[in-house]
Amino acid sequence: MGCEFQLPEPIIQHIQSFLTRKEAARTSVLSKSWHSAWLTRPILEFNENDFQRYRTAPVLGWDDDDVFNYDFPDFAKKTIQRYEESNLKIERFSLCIKTEISSMVDLASELILRALKIGVTHLSCDYFREFVLPKEVFEAENLVKLSLVGCKIGINSIKCLSLKSLSVKEVGIESVYNIISSCPLIQKLSLSYIYETDEAWPTVLPKLSELRCLVLCDVRFGTLWCLGDLLPMFPYLQDLTLIDCTNVREVCSPSLERLTFKQYFGSRVEFDIPSIDKFTLECSFLPSVCFKSTSSKYWESHVSITCEYDRAHLSTSWFLELNQLLTELSQSKIYLSLHVKSKYSFDYEVGGFEGLTRPQVENVTVNMNRLPSLSCYALFDGLFRICRPRFITLYLLPEWRDDPDLLPEWHDYAKKNNDFICKTLVQGMKGACSFQSLCMYGLHDLEEVNVVIYDEAVPAWRPLPLESLLDASRSLTEEQKIQFQLKWNL
Repeated sequence: MGCEFQLPEPIIQHIQSFLTRKEAARTSVLSKSWHSAWLTRPILEFNENDFQRYRTAPVLGWDDDDVFNYDFPDFAKKTIQRYEESNLKIERFSLCIKTEISSMVDLASELILRALKIGVTHLSCDYFREFVLPKEVFEAENLVKLSLVGCKIGINSIKCLSLKSLSVKEVGIESVYNIISSCPLIQKLSLSYIYETDEAWPTVLPKLSELRCLVLCDVRFGTLWCLGDLLPMFPYLQDLTLIDCTNVREVCSPSLERLTFKQYFGSRVEFDIPSIDKFTLECSFLPSVCFKSTSSKYWESHVSITCEYDRAHLSTSWFLELNQLLTELSQSKIYLSLHVKSKYSFDYEVGGFEGLTRPQVENVTVNMNRLPSLSCYALFDGLFRICRPRFITLYLLPEWRDDPDLLPEWHDYAKKNNDFICKTLVQGMKGACSFQSLCMYGLHDLEEVNVVIYDEAVPAWRPLPLESLLDASRSLTEEQKIQFQLKWNL
């Protein structure tokens, strides 16, 4: 009784490795063993911004003397010296410096070289474009993961034969070529905002025959090559993420299991992904999609749509396009998330919905910000005309809080809209709406409504009686969610 159970230090450090740097630092106050584990954990992260903007020891888990008696270079040198003198190995080393002066260039090179000498296998460097990485980085045969932002590679001879993960952002195309062509064992590759791109990608990427995960952000596909031709060259590819990549017309891969597609402009894309487990789509404008083949087994679709400001963005044609998208995804379990951020009404007419197939959607999450009541009605009326949701999740208070002065206005909008939805669904379930003009379309098929509210204290969903539902939206003290569980007479 009263004795503290001591976890072994390796287990504590393993737990801390799953936390962010600041979260892990805060665990150092739990006990002496957690503090010791923090001081000796095989992860070193140096960020110059912590000294320029915060300089607060408690947030970072550092001693007061460390922060206030040393500037960034002194602190970084002192910390890595402690690891050297204690014969502690570093597995992951992260360095972020944005000051473009010669002393900082020398500091970055020194810290990287010292980290390499004490066994780092995961190296991350975020610096300006003119910083040339030390040649020793590319002579480190035990380097497994390399992440570069805005750096240059000044040599052509690369010997990182064990490299399995490469992430490069804002790096010149020649630097990327040099690494990829010399490291055929790469399994995870992330390319973001690569400048000076040309049509030579097909001569380099196919060399990565072991590739399992590929992330492409703002990569331009040209006329001489396309993604549809490239992906079949990776026989083991399982995970693909495409973010704002232009001219994507086809995604074809027999091995692909997870696909994330983030496009903020409309396009026409064909998908041939027979092994898919999870398809994620994030967009502002609805793309036109066609699935040539999908998995015959269970798979999920997660669709997130952001509608901001534009009066004409939401319209009757928009709902028809959404219906086409959901119909294409109807062989999967669909999760739909709508972020509607507009204080304007939109053009909506009930014509044109006749004869539509209304696919079942597992859950529709709606986040509304300053949406007028008529727009709220039109939004849900349109949804019930194009799909049948099993669950509807609403935020009692909108997510966006970028202007505290608007909080009372948000409360008012949230209160009116949630009261309206609550009353409409309850009336629809009770059969109180015998005429379509008095109720949202399709609610005559609604058999049962149950409500749960998310309890942050537990955290868990808990049942909420229908008679208490309207009261719940009157005390909007924090971001809170309610969920309607709908049963339809299909």
